[in-house]
Amino acid sequence: MMIQRHWFKTFSILFVPSALFVALTTQSSAWAVLQVPSKVRFSVSVDSPAGLQLCAGNLWVYSARNRSLQQLHPQTGTTLATTTLISVGLDGHVLALGCTGKALLVALQKRQGLSDRTFSLARLAVTPAEGAKYKLGRAQAVPAPGKGLIRDIFCRGNSSFCFLIRDRIYKTSDLKKWQPANIALSKDIPFSNTNLEENPFVNWQDDFIIASGQYFRGGFLNKEKESTLYLLDPLRVAITRFPVGAASSPIDQEIKGQKFGRWGVWEGRLMSPKGITHFSSAGKTYFAISDITLKLVFIFTEEGQYIGSTGIDGNAARFNYPLDLTSAPEGNTIYVADFGGSKVTAMDLNPEATPAAPVLDIANAKIEDVLRKNFFRDPEVLKDRSRTRCLSCHDGLEINSLDKFMGQGKHHPVNITMRAVKIDLPLESGNKITCSTCHDAHHGVAEGLEATVKQNPYMLRKAVESLCSTCHPGRADPASNHPGMTPNEACADCHSMHVSQDYLLKEKLPNLCTDCHGADKIPGSHPFSANTVNCVSCHSLHDSVPNLSFATHAKFATTRKGESESTCLMCHSDKQALIGNNYHLGTEPQNTHKWPKDEGMCLDCHDPHAKAKPVRQICAQCHGEVKGNHPASVQAMIGTPAAEGVVLTKGKVDCMTCHDPHGAVPPNESGRSFFRPVTTLLEFCAGCHGDAASEVYRGFHSAGGKK
Repeated sequence: MMIQRHWFKTFSILFVPSALFVALTTQSSAWAVLQVPSKVRFSVSVDSPAGLQLCAGNLWVYSARNRSLQQLHPQTGTTLATTTLISVGLDGHVLALGCTGKALLVALQKRQGLSDRTFSLARLAVTPAEGAKYKLGRAQAVPAPGKGLIRDIFCRGNSSFCFLIRDRIYKTSDLKKWQPANIALSKDIPFSNTNLEENPFVNWQDDFIIASGQYFRGGFLNKEKESTLYLLDPLRVAITRFPVGAASSPIDQEIKGQKFGRWGVWEGRLMSPKGITHFSSAGKTYFAISDITLKLVFIFTEEGQYIGSTGIDGNAARFNYPLDLTSAPEGNTIYVADFGGSKVTAMDLNPEATPAAPVLDIANAKIEDVLRKNFFRDPEVLKDRSRTRCLSCHDGLEINSLDKFMGQGKHHPVNITMRAVKIDLPLESGNKITCSTCHDAHHGVAEGLEATVKQNPYMLRKAVESLCSTCHPGRADPASNHPGMTPNEACADCHSMHVSQDYLLKEKLPNLCTDCHGADKIPGSHPFSANTVNCVSCHSLHDSVPNLSFATHAKFATTRKGESESTCLMCHSDKQALIGNNYHLGTEPQNTHKWPKDEGMCLDCHDPHAKAKPVRQICAQCHGEVKGNHPASVQAMIGTPAAEGVVLTKGKVDCMTCHDPHGAVPPNESGRSFFRPVTTLLEFCAGCHGDAASEVYRGFHSAGGKK
């Protein structure tokens, strides 16, 4: 279908609804976008980079996953040093980075309890170390003005004249005393680029309290005769410039600003701008702005004229989530922190070489040509739109929950195909789990919960147990689930959907178990390792046999028909043939054991949670007082041919030397129970007792034997 005349006025309302956004993806784009010539200097891996700052000649990157500051060489991207926050006295997550020239400024958030957060500001001295490395000093507290989330902090040049964006904008000249900056909100400043075509939804922000003009990022343009303060309002898609005089002059008087930008999906508009920086090329100053929805970096002149865009490859390939930008004071290199892609990319931009924009006659153009200008159509934009939409507010704009959106393995997987046949939770494209599968952004009534922020702070669609069991029905059977107080332990007592370890556990094993059961339950005798044998090797909290204290996995539990292996036999399979045939491994109904009868009597002698008992003490539990004793050490016999195959305990003879509770089917050829080969034992005894060995051996437990 081709509409060549006056279609824009008729169909303009279609450019915003999501139904059209999806429809626009059905046709590939061949329309040449304005692409700024770019050369990738380096692209290096950094786990979930959430903040960038050039300071003391090096690039500092905050890794949200590792809670560390990585020092990168600004030319090569080589990691010069990695400093964990805790090692310099910082506790929490970094919200923003700034630099005074000789010190790195760090804004922090620390969670306390369910929803309480504390915010702070710290200074880390940057001092030269060996080679190109720099060392970060211990954190020194800096007073932070205002209240709520700290969104950004930036300074003019290498001075301590800094601005902090919080509930409003504050300024300081010494990092000690702060005062509110007399700067107008972006909503009160008119756009300077009024020549842009409007769409009916361009001012949608006016209906939302959070879009009242809150700034998110900022910076300084330092020139010889004057400086310009620039601020980014992501929700109103506004970049506001405030001339503030010479670089050395203070900012005391009220200042007026100029604003450019437009919300939209067309080329030259922005949907969700988050990072902003400036750079110079061919004597001109430009702004670089990253858009986390359209997944590109857009380039504008200082006055707000759109130049073009660039992707992660220096061409059109989309970033994953380009959250932050920074640049050197001079030059055309910018640095991009791609939070979702775990990449930090440096690229040299050449905006003056961008081809001239083709003129498109909107009123008379073919509809296909106009639709191809829509940057929202890219499949990379749409494939994880649900996640991006949630993160766009949780990335520090309104709340900082970046730790809940890090790579798969740290949180419940999203964008994966649902295996259940049918569930009563919303899925993306009919079968994919997204944030909205569990969370209802509109705070509807959750099953089993009141629809209030206090009662349902995570905006869950159902109570936790019901929510989890919707997709994991086999994990909620009370008969085989973890017991506890009334009601039973809930899923969230062990699992955390965000910021978790393997299997979404809140903590690694064994710490998760010992939090309730105590550290004394860590095996004192049985070999134990978090990576090999651990608590869940024997205990299953979800599929255990009922009434067995969760001591076996149901799929391995032995039945009376011997259909499978027991818990112990999962590792000790060499004892399988003796079950039911050996007295110590018998199934006599008159014996009462803590372990199921069909499994034999492992726990009568073995306690994996306690220290190993002396063998003589274990035998005496059933056999009473054991007559006979061998007080002398036979350490000298160890290593001799006669001692080969003989069992000793710390160089001494004990019950296990002659008896094998696992080995013999009674009676043996000598009519005795559980005896090791007599010939071997007599040869060993003869080493000390000579010809009397046979008599000593046979009369060891007699009344006259040594005790």
